[in-house]
Amino acid sequence: MVLGRGGPDFPRACLPEGFAMDAALKKGVALVVVVFIGFYLFTDPTGLAGFTRDGADAIWSGLQRLFDALQQFIRTLTA
Repeated sequence: MVLGRGGPDFPRACLPEGFAMDAALKKGVALVVVVFIGFYLFTDPTGLAGFTRDGADAIWSGLQRLFDALQQFIRTLTA
């Protein structure tokens, strides 16, 4: 094969062996997660709402702490 020119198997030749299985595994895991969330939403919508609210609160407080630390770091550098 000439460098810079692709043949019919060019995309597959650039990927490592087992890559297609890894991609299929990732899609399978994503599908299982989506089905689980859908089942959870159907069987216990209040629990899922509470879990989502608590998770969003934790993410928000984490982001606030991160930006406070970043501001303090920048103030320390510029002082």
